[in-house]
Amino acid sequence: CSVFTALSATYKLTGGLDILSKYIYYIIMYKVLRIVFCILAVICAAVTVFIFAYFKLWGFVPLCGAAAFAMLMFVCKGGQEREEKRLAPTEPQGDFITGKVNDDKKD
Repeated sequence: CSVFTALSATYKLTGGLDILSKYIYYIIMYKVLRIVFCILAVICAAVTVFIFAYFKLWGFVPLCGAAAFAMLMFVCKGGQEREEKRLAPTEPQGDFITGKVNDDKKD
């Protein structure tokens, strides 16, 4: 929560973020959401065992919750990977020493 509060306060004070800071904001947001959804999925999965033991079919409710939180975790993972791919620099081409691009068509 404090990370979101700090980032949103910074966003309001500066009147917006430049593009690089905006991507970093989204990457941090996705990482935090992944952790939160993972913890919630594990808690729901742990509670499912006890609910099935004492209340029989009501155990499907936390089981569905665990599945939903796991899916949200994977959605956030995909979003984080997309944002990180946008920020990644392009791979250098050519020779390591000279920097010239090798032409494969020449014999």
